Amino acid sequence: MPFKWNAQRIQTLPNQNQSQTQPLLKTPPAVLQPIAPQTTFGVQTQPQPQSLLQAQISAASITPLLQTQPQPLLQQPQQKAGLLQPPVRIVSQPQPARRLDPPSRFSGRNDRGDQVPNRKDDRSRERERERRRSRERSPQRKRSRERSPRRERERSPRRVRRVVPRYTVQFSKFSLDCPSCDMMELRRRYQNLYIPSDFFDAQFTWVDAFPLSRPFQLGNYCNFYVMHREVESLEKNMAILDPPDADHLYSAKVMLMASPSMEDLYHKSCALAEDPQELRDGFQHPARLVKFLVGMKGKDEAMAIGGHWSPSLDGPDPEKDPSVLIKTAIRCCKALTGIDLSVCTQWYRFAEIRYHRPEETHKGRTVPAHVETVVLFFPDVWHCLPTRSEWETLSRGYKQQLVEKLQGERKEADGEQDEEEKDDGEAKEISTPTHWSKLDPKTMKVNDLRKELESRALSSKGLKSQLIARLTKQLKVEEQKEEQKELEKSEKEEDEDDDRKSEDDKEEEERKRQEEIERQRRERRYILPDEPAIIVHPNWAAKSGKFDCSIMSLSVLLDYRLEDNKEHSFEVSLFAELFNEMLQRDFGVRIYKSLLSLPEKEDKKEKDKKSKKDERKDKKEERDDETDEPKPKRRKSGDDKDKKED
Repeated sequence: MPFKWNAQRIQTLPNQNQSQTQPLLKTPPAVLQPIAPQTTFGVQTQPQPQSLLQAQISAASITPLLQTQPQPLLQQPQQKAGLLQPPVRIVSQPQPARRLDPPSRFSGRNDRGDQVPNRKDDRSRERERERRRSRERSPQRKRSRERSPRRERERSPRRVRRVVPRYTVQFSKFSLDCPSCDMMELRRRYQNLYIPSDFFDAQFTWVDAFPLSRPFQLGNYCNFYVMHREVESLEKNMAILDPPDADHLYSAKVMLMASPSMEDLYHKSCALAEDPQELRDGFQHPARLVKFLVGMKGKDEAMAIGGHWSPSLDGPDPEKDPSVLIKTAIRCCKALTGIDLSVCTQWYRFAEIRYHRPEETHKGRTVPAHVETVVLFFPDVWHCLPTRSEWETLSRGYKQQLVEKLQGERKEADGEQDEEEKDDGEAKEISTPTHWSKLDPKTMKVNDLRKELESRALSSKGLKSQLIARLTKQLKVEEQKEEQKELEKSEKEEDEDDDRKSEDDKEEEERKRQEEIERQRRERRYILPDEPAIIVHPNWAAKSGKFDCSIMSLSVLLDYRLEDNKEHSFEVSLFAELFNEMLQRDFGVRIYKSLLSLPEKEDKKEKDKKSKKDERKDKKEERDDETDEPKPKRRKSGDDKDKKED
């Protein structure tokens, strides 16, 4: 029966004999001997025996390998460190070489205590590993992953959700009734606005033109239609844009507004109860519905339409006579856009911008330093809108203009083609020789013989017999060449005809398609929309051929940047800011008036008292209704009166 070791603790006994200790504990190698305090019952003054020291050191080296050791019943005093130094020196001395003993049972048993937690860790790791493997091998798990809708939603591109912007009120943080402004105030108000270096003052005359007692009224329907460069005006434009006596002291410019009717304005900006959901979701700010006709110099340079004052054409002294600059605005607007503003009845002086101009040279003449005043007018341009009958007449006129242009182009093309055919015919008569099959040299005259020889680059000199012989020989050569060519071509013609026809058909179809597209495009340029609008013919020769017209909303005009560093762009941006502030003032006053007109709110306590009284009254009436018998009236007797008096 094999021996089993089940010891839990090893403890050395101080009075144990050397013979008992020596066989049990082997002396460990010098490398594995730790320094540990010796446990004794008393302080030893004499050196201990060698065998006992070896046993103590071996026990001390084995003790840390045991995982759990119970505490001794009696606490033993520790020996000083100096008492252990001599034995350690003795043990660490080199020993005679001998054969290594096999590991003892003590060391093997003691290693088990250290391996127990390691085995537990190994088992837990192995279980986790098996769990992972089974998860990977499991077909059901794999299918569930593949069919997981969450994964598919994550991998599929997400649909962009339309985010409705939160409604915010952007109101100016300064007084809206300021009549003037200098450069520093403009910089403080509009930080993104480019301010020209020549600017020094601005007068906001819209405050006087539209006071709170007479504000500007929206809802006057007006629209513009900008014609293509190719389309000419039905009436010849005789206005002069830049006369020789143009004076730079004053400039008059206009801002022409396009606006929907009041009903459309409410429908598009304020969704009504009867409007569908689509219209409610797609409402627009009034700043996007109110638009202005502006000139364009280049791609992004907006400018107000107008020009310089001319004393000869507009009249003298514009400072005292306000109609002078109005005439300047009418003349310049007519020259640039073809719009006749003489029909307008109200000319609101919206703003005045002043520049300090240095001395300059304009068209060969020296202009001294001066102050230029630019007046921005806001006329009631909706009075220029044509009526329905006038609009139909204009539509027919432009269609007729298109027909006349097409006929003229067709005649020119036919005339050129006839001239080309005539020239080709004459050239053929002169240079093309007659076919050999149509000629009979024997019956021909001398002049005809010489012409045929000259057309074939042969000599026409000599007698008639010589001419006949020479021509006959040449005709035979031509006949032989033609026969050879016919034999060669007969084989190729069959294949080439099909390819040529298909290519010709494709080219013809493509040419017809392009012609149809071009024709439709040209027709669209001459066809007017259904609703009447003010027709605009931009002057393509103005501003060095870079002038054009565009319709921009107030929101776009307010979206300016510091990069828009042109003087005419500054004027348009400043007008947009002033017009927006005017609308803010008018809308704010209207909201305030509406709030004031509301009935006053009743006090909550009084309302509660009233409701309680009404409830009591109702309950009393209900009780009276339940008791149908009327209560008898009680007569007051004399005794009762005496009792009451007592």
